[in-house]
Amino acid sequence: MRLRVRIILALCLAWAAWLPDALSEAQDNAVRVLLPPFGTLDPVALSAADQTGRDLVENLFAGLTRYDPLSNRIVPALAESWSVSADGLEWTFVLREDAQWVRVQDGVVVPARPIVAGDFVFALRRACDAPPPNPVAKTVFVISGCRKIATTNPLLIDDLFIARELGARVVNPRTLALRLEFPAPMLPALLALPEFRPVPRESVGLADPDGDWALPGVMLSSGAYALAARDSQSVTLLRNPFWRAAEGNVERVTVTFAAPEAIPELFVAQNADFARLEPAAAAIFAANMPESLISAPSTAVIMLGFAAERPVTLRAELRRALALAIDRQALSAEVGLALPTWRLTTPAAADVTVQAEAGVFSPEAAKAQLAAAGYGACRLPERLELVIEDTPRMEAIANALFAQWQAHLGCNIPNFRLTKRNAEVVRRLADGTFSTIRTSDPIRPHMWLFRWSPDHSDVTAWAGDGVHCRYGFLKSYVPCDEADQLVSAALLESDLARRAELVAQAEAGYFGEAGTFPVAPLLAELRFAARAPALQGVSAAAPLWFAAWSR
Repeated sequence: MRLRVRIILALCLAWAAWLPDALSEAQDNAVRVLLPPFGTLDPVALSAADQTGRDLVENLFAGLTRYDPLSNRIVPALAESWSVSADGLEWTFVLREDAQWVRVQDGVVVPARPIVAGDFVFALRRACDAPPPNPVAKTVFVISGCRKIATTNPLLIDDLFIARELGARVVNPRTLALRLEFPAPMLPALLALPEFRPVPRESVGLADPDGDWALPGVMLSSGAYALAARDSQSVTLLRNPFWRAAEGNVERVTVTFAAPEAIPELFVAQNADFARLEPAAAAIFAANMPESLISAPSTAVIMLGFAAERPVTLRAELRRALALAIDRQALSAEVGLALPTWRLTTPAAADVTVQAEAGVFSPEAAKAQLAAAGYGACRLPERLELVIEDTPRMEAIANALFAQWQAHLGCNIPNFRLTKRNAEVVRRLADGTFSTIRTSDPIRPHMWLFRWSPDHSDVTAWAGDGVHCRYGFLKSYVPCDEADQLVSAALLESDLARRAELVAQAEAGYFGEAGTFPVAPLLAELRFAARAPALQGVSAAAPLWFAAWSR
């Protein structure tokens, strides 16, 4: 409460002086950004939770492709063009002729050398090698031989072994060939991830004793900005004049790091231009400075999961009844700062061209399904346990669900039991490792609430990586059916529009009125940011792309 009062007071006192200072700052095309602290700037070692690291890497290191948050599309970056073999396994990329590694020298960005295909091969060797650094998400396993390298006894691995097994080779300095383990039309979306980006061998070789080579004077950059200064409190980036023309005019970006709870007050006190905001802070900005608050859909979906190995939740009619009885619009209004969704595919999915029909909220259909399950009037044979991460937001969602099931199905609150656990336990419940690998674990509870996000932005990732009966992360153990077959077909489809259509059909099979409901999507989370009015070309979507910003 004390922090809330300080923020509101700061907003009131600083707002009047903000615009003149912002106009003065605009004269040198510099911006000041506030972000939480980062973990690493090594592209291959970034965790999914290190959003600040991902924001900085997006601007310092380029990949063959990149995700454009303004157009919501995968676009070429260092790749000038590419081609695919008839079997979908061999991809050949031609690099831009003007692509350069750069460094900051005497306050000026200067070229160091051209970016060559060997830089990508070197980076993939690091990503696939078993010793760290290596990516948390094993998306690199799509490259032929990568999984074998990563899982072989390190004592048996040498340069010759990696060169023989890894499906990445230099055709010539400007041409890179990648061989895949399986056909993957979504490869351009995967290649936008940090773990696929080239890194400079000479910089890595100058790492400090802690293995950190992302240091001014040491690190070469390939992106739209170069690293000019770095300490524990901030970094300064300078625009790379050798990068292809971009939309914006920001020449210098100074990023200051602060705890998330301190960022709102610092934003107004320091006349900052941009800051990422937590939902609680966003609510304060919405009430006091709505003109500076921006939002964008994230890739994260909050969903209700079921354990089909439990006799009660094995019944598709019960899962369907619980899902059809949820009014997501009301849930969104009650919880706030999230979009209602009945799909896993949120508006943040890249290249989505087909939208499925709206989801169904039907108390009458829900009651009919409950009766078909043998539990009419909510006469359940046992209490249904719902496990949540121990946060106020998840508790609010759980209590709202209980209230809706009481109102729409005639269930009493004692029909359900709410259990709070830490995030790791809930993750293990969702991915099926709670009771299927460790026999000492108790049987999974009937239901859980889980926040899930795919590893990449391709539309097939939501359904494929999420709920597919064989290789989805979210394990309900609902038997495979036609919806899973549609997802499998989408993974092999090269036409983007057809791929999106197949996924939309699959999601109707999972989550429609007659769906199997391996999970029930509830809310699509938003990302929030504060932006100075003079700053243009800005999106709250991740990752940040400074090259599009203008003063």
